[in-house]
Amino acid sequence: RVPLSFAPSLVARHVYIPNDKAGKVTAIKGNNFDRLKTHYGSIVLAKVGERVKIATNIMSFPAFVWLVGTPVDVEEDTRRAREEFIIEVEKE
Repeated sequence: RVPLSFAPSLVARHVYIPNDKAGKVTAIKGNNFDRLKTHYGSIVLAKVGERVKIATNIMSFPAFVWLVGTPVDVEEDTRRAREEFIIEVEKE
């Protein structure tokens, strides 16, 4: 049983990294998510040379990041993970 006085000091967030381009991936930048202060784990599904679609559902997102930290730090790292992850493609 958890005491009523319990209040977690950290939060966890599963971040979906969006993609608004379709085509053959020529470069991926910002995929070194361990640079983020609250990084817990990550996976990049997109690969150079393979085709990507515009992200419309959970299976089409090119990357996922798991963050754990204070609410402020997790919010900042969520913003950075999404803004700094860049996929360059040859359009189809």
